Amino acid sequence: MIQASVIDLPPVFDGIEAVCFDAFGTLVEITEKRGAVRQLFKAVPPNKRVELKHRLMWEPGPIADWLEVYVGDADPVMAQDIYAQELSEVASVTIRPGMSDIWALLRIKGLRLAICSNLASSFGLAVRRALPDPRDVVVFSYEVDVIKPEP
Repeated sequence: MIQASVIDLPPVFDGIEAVCFDAFGTLVEITEKRGAVRQLFKAVPPNKRVELKHRLMWEPGPIADWLEVYVGDADPVMAQDIYAQELSEVASVTIRPGMSDIWALLRIKGLRLAICSNLASSFGLAVRRALPDPRDVVVFSYEVDVIKPEP
C-alpha cells in the first residue's frame, strides 16, 4: 500500500479535485484478446460497420447478437464462436500494471475518481470488478446512449 508521506503528487495537481479515466488502455486491459469484435466486423457488410460500431457502444447486449441484426442468416457456428471469444475477453479484463498504486495514491490525496468510456455493455461489469474500490462517477457509453466525444 502506498503511504502519502512516501509519495507526493507534483504541484501540477494543486487545486485538482477529481481525475477522470478512460477504461481500456488506461485503467484496464484485456489480457486474452480473441478478436470477437474484429470477427463480427468482418462478417458485416462494409457499409454497415460505422453504424455497428456506434450501436455496439450505445445499446446493451452481447456482441454476437449483432451478427443476426446485421447479417440476418448468419452462420450459427460463427455466432457461437464470436460469443465464446467475447466471454474469454470479458473474463480476462484486469487492472493494468501500476494502476492500483496510482489509484490508491489519488485516493489518499482525497481526489474523486471517475471513469468515462466508450465500450460494449458486456465489458461494463468486468471493468467495474477490475478496479480496487468503488468509483465516484461512472459514465459508460452504453448506459447513457452517447459516445464520446459527442456533445
